[in-house]
Amino acid sequence: MGQCIIGIELGQKMNLSFLHIFREDWMTTILMLLLFVFFSLLSGFILWKYSKTDM
Repeated sequence: MGQCIIGIELGQKMNLSFLHIFREDWMTTILMLLLFVFFSLLSGFILWKYSKTDM
C-alpha cells in the first residue's frame, strides 16, 4: 500500500523540470530505483519467510 502511495505522489510531481534533472542525473536515479526494488523484494521475502504468510 505504501509503495502505491509513493508511486502516485511521484507520478503527480512529474513535469519538465523533473525530466531536466533526470536527464542530468539518470544514472543515480536508476541506481536508486533498482535499490528500492531490491530492498522491497527483500523485505517482502523476509516477511513471507518469518511470518508464514502466503506468497
